[in-house]
Amino acid sequence: MSANPWEPWLAELEGACDAGDGGRARAVLEDLWRFPFHEEREREPERTPPLREMVAMLTAREIERPGVAGPFFSNWYAFGIEDFERRSEVEVEDWFCTILANRQHSDSQAPRPSYHYRFLHPAGERRGFVGRRSLDAAADLFFNLSPRPGGGNDAYAAVLYPPPGETFDAAAAAACLEHVLPESMRGEILPYGIPGDDGKPGLYVHGRSANARYRCGALVELRGDVAAQRWKRIRILWHGLPGAWRPEVPG
Repeated sequence: MSANPWEPWLAELEGACDAGDGGRARAVLEDLWRFPFHEEREREPERTPPLREMVAMLTAREIERPGVAGPFFSNWYAFGIEDFERRSEVEVEDWFCTILANRQHSDSQAPRPSYHYRFLHPAGERRGFVGRRSLDAAADLFFNLSPRPGGGNDAYAAVLYPPPGETFDAAAAAACLEHVLPESMRGEILPYGIPGDDGKPGLYVHGRSANARYRCGALVELRGDVAAQRWKRIRILWHGLPGAWRPEVPG
């Protein structure tokens, strides 16, 4: 194993982000997620570089040259935050705050600012990678877009936030989801598709999140107090037909 086993992935990811190539960036992230953090860890755990080493390296790199921490972390965002924090030995919110507080220059080349923390960087918005709109007074919607060859963008992820200091109750969450991803589009709920879902349709509860998979290909995560059904945010990942889901367009 080389002295710096993370460098090839990180260099490839930086190149994809610089080029605005969303498809290439996602392919690198999928490879990074599969190889060192899953397959190799299961096969040869003693040879797998600790995640904390990658995060330490990425932190220094991101402070000096922003643009990849958000895409890198997106692999864990669906329901792996606790696993990320345990193995990286960092608190996610503290980690992003540290990066933002210590950056040496503006993020003029970062196509994907962190929409995970209610922050929309103007550079990403100018380049058409991210956007935001309000759902009246009920919620703020942040969405991520992937450039389409030949022009235009396709949405692939979005997060809904309640008004500051509030949470979504069950009714508000259902109403916001219906506005952004209506039942007529999402279709029936399916088994989530991982061990522990009993092969039955419905919500898959993991830690502080309740997760759903729908016929259209969308994954929905409700994150917050599972027992009380009070949600701090709702995340949607789109794995359906590119361009069919348009959260950036008011309904």
